[in-house]
Amino acid sequence: ADICRATGTIVQIRAPGHEQGVLARPIGQMRMIVNGREWQPGSPVRMEVKAGSVCFWFPVGDEQAGLAQHVLVRVSLPVDAEAVDLSISRVQGFPRPDGGLNAALRMPIEPGFLPARLRTDSPFAAHVVEGGEAVCRKYPQGDWMTSPQWFEHLRGAICSSTFIDLADGNGCGFAVLHDSTQQWIRTERGVEAVLMAYDPWDERRFAPDDQIRFRIVPHTGMSDAARVRLACAFLDDTAVEINKHPEPVGGGGAPEDNPIPPVFSPIEVLGDDNIVCHALYRDSIKSGEHLPDWAGHEMAERSDGACTHPFIVRLVEWDAEPGTAILKFPGAIAAAAKTNLMGEVGAHVGGGEDTGWLEPEPCEPPEWALGLEIPGGWNQILVSMKPREIATVMLDLVLGRKRWRDLDAKREVWATIHRTSAKRDTNE
Repeated sequence: ADICRATGTIVQIRAPGHEQGVLARPIGQMRMIVNGREWQPGSPVRMEVKAGSVCFWFPVGDEQAGLAQHVLVRVSLPVDAEAVDLSISRVQGFPRPDGGLNAALRMPIEPGFLPARLRTDSPFAAHVVEGGEAVCRKYPQGDWMTSPQWFEHLRGAICSSTFIDLADGNGCGFAVLHDSTQQWIRTERGVEAVLMAYDPWDERRFAPDDQIRFRIVPHTGMSDAARVRLACAFLDDTAVEINKHPEPVGGGGAPEDNPIPPVFSPIEVLGDDNIVCHALYRDSIKSGEHLPDWAGHEMAERSDGACTHPFIVRLVEWDAEPGTAILKFPGAIAAAAKTNLMGEVGAHVGGGEDTGWLEPEPCEPPEWALGLEIPGGWNQILVSMKPREIATVMLDLVLGRKRWRDLDAKREVWATIHRTSAKRDTNE
């Protein structure tokens, strides 16, 4: 990536298939309307270069009044992706923009080609978007109930959940992954990301996110499933950085007798690349309380009551093609079923033609699990998927069954654990 030291912006991004670069305009330029006038951050006052990253400090606020603050912009190269990361921190230091989306803090992104296709995502779906038609939005001048109202006209609105992809007629271009920037505006040459906006309906309340992150990924053609995987990996990286735990919960180091493996997962997803696993969690029998055909009832009966919290896997087919997912699990799979979204099985339930019981079978462990001793070995199920299908799979995983404990038998421990020795002596 080419970075301008004077402006703190990304001037160009080059990658295989894009030797001349993918940008027609630097990324990182920002503008908004404050008190009726256009406002832009000034030039950076400080720059710091580290391995794989460059940080810029931009002054905001009134320096003469002693209210100067600094917004931090960081450009970096992720070690696990062919991409460029852009993060904007201390966003709450920016002045509040005037009300409405036309006055919002925006950042233009213009590719070096005329975009022939824009593609964004929403929960469990991807779409080609053009940008909305002209609309009129209404706001109060002051008190939301009694003050006069004013209107703004907006054109080209786009919503995005985790990515927006700009491509030419051959499908080549770049994807912009983001962590929270859901509002975008279509322009003649590209798009603008709405980084911060003030809604007059909120009156005095104004609480923007304090950090905004993007990842720009050049490509020569990419499927929706690939975009989703990249977006998930980007969001996971963000969560790890924010919620970093320097030591194991409860203190102490890793147990020496049973060392924690460097890689472990309760599921291995294989099969066709167009299918992505979006969720794995353990449900409760309460979920099927009013559903006679809920698959968990049958699992509880087959296991003589041992299965009270079955596992749920959510699969999504992203590329409008049929496929098969192979799900591998450690330990025995006592029962598995492809259900409807309510967890029901049977030809008579809603969507019943796509439901049914699955046949688990032994399988080879994943490469990372070779050498690990797993009771019951590894087992797998095959799940057939239709184009654009959102599938729910329910399983009775023996190693994941809830283990009940007799708390009353240990009452002398947990009922007094909060007391100190002094308190106990006093009470006695």
